[in-house]
Amino acid sequence: MQLVVNTAVDVEFGGTITRHPNATTGSFIVFNADVLIDGRGKLDLNKENTTTGCHGIRVSAPALKVGIFNLTIRGAKAVSGWGDGISIGTGQDASSDIRVAGCTCEDNDGSGISGADIRNGDLFNNRCLRNGGNGIMLNNFDQTFTQKIRWTRVRHNLCSFNVRSGIGVGNYIEDNNISSGVRLSGLNHMEATDIVIEGNTCESNGVYGIAVAAINVSVLGNTVRRNGTEGMPNGGILSNSFRPDIHNNVSEFNIGYGIDTGGSNRPSICSNVIAFNTGTALSVECTTLAYVHGNKFIDNGSAGTSEAAPGSTQIHTFKTGGDGHGTWFPNIATQPHIAGNQFVLTDFRVGIRLDDGLESPIVCDNIFWTQNPKLAVRDYSLTSVLRNNRLRYSALATLTLGGTVLNVPDIMEEVAIAPTGTPTISGIRTESQRLMGTGVSTIDVVNGGSGYPANPTVTISGGGSEKP
Repeated sequence: MQLVVNTAVDVEFGGTITRHPNATTGSFIVFNADVLIDGRGKLDLNKENTTTGCHGIRVSAPALKVGIFNLTIRGAKAVSGWGDGISIGTGQDASSDIRVAGCTCEDNDGSGISGADIRNGDLFNNRCLRNGGNGIMLNNFDQTFTQKIRWTRVRHNLCSFNVRSGIGVGNYIEDNNISSGVRLSGLNHMEATDIVIEGNTCESNGVYGIAVAAINVSVLGNTVRRNGTEGMPNGGILSNSFRPDIHNNVSEFNIGYGIDTGGSNRPSICSNVIAFNTGTALSVECTTLAYVHGNKFIDNGSAGTSEAAPGSTQIHTFKTGGDGHGTWFPNIATQPHIAGNQFVLTDFRVGIRLDDGLESPIVCDNIFWTQNPKLAVRDYSLTSVLRNNRLRYSALATLTLGGTVLNVPDIMEEVAIAPTGTPTISGIRTESQRLMGTGVSTIDVVNGGSGYPANPTVTISGGGSEKP
């Protein structure tokens, strides 16, 4: 049985409606006109006792006004692309108004809630649990680029224990052909625009807590914990977007990245707490004009054993990189501005790594609590600007003395010393954070001699040529 409604209706029901085991493939209830559903009822799609695929509720054009409230939908079966609890694709009419609120979508083979072509959507206060796809998925692979996700909010939802991501919006496959042998990754044909993802809790999902590829997207005040799968490049928040604002989120205890902004253009990454994730805290890869300000990083990644064998990096910048599927991003990273962040670094973890000949990074006004000051910034960039960064007492106590000379990393413009004992300090010498591939930043001259009429020529011989 399939119920198809072609006229505007208001529906209110309670109790449970169960799909018949012999039902044919198709959505259980289809609305091709405006619909308001409000009730405390339950749709059981009965996947355990049927072999045919279905969506629970499907809303299609020419429906313009859609309200689905307070339903529980479970058990949609995935056969040949079916399996979503609620599936919406109403089109791009200017007057469309899509609202899904207070619903529980659980144990469906596909995604809990999906949208492939919607405008003015608002998905709020829903619970999407234990689905075989994403908790909430707004995406399509329309190669004509007419289907879009526009002016849509995803807010205050709980998305947990889904096989894929908690919330997924858009994709960054340039030609929208997911089955193509050649993947084209870029920002020219992004299908999702003007998106707000706010105040959601995404926990224990199999890929990312939140994954978004969109134009003008705000990811605000979300909590993402314990997402990802061992051995996979997953994590808390993924954004391959144009002008994303990623602000005030908590990303912690995820398997993989805390936040990954690879391939983004002009991202603003501010006031996030990124802590105890198993991989890199923040990846700034092929990301143009990134602004990374006011974040707090606490012991992400693995521990190291020494300066020569450091642990994981908190902010890792790459000049070049790819999408993880063998396709390189079309842009290179330029001019990241990394300012006002705090780093808690134990067990020889690295604060910031400027890698790959990165062009014109600015690193300023950051604070580092670190076991080894030389691990605050690892600089392999071009023409970097490092200024007004500070080490706190736990790090400064470990600054080394060369005789009576105090060696201070050149990223520091302010030092405060909490020494043990009563050492004698007769001078201060800066040590370069710029690493040129040999790992040599200073050389102590045991006996410099005296009486030179001009600066002497120093020849260094011996040693190997292997890069660190």
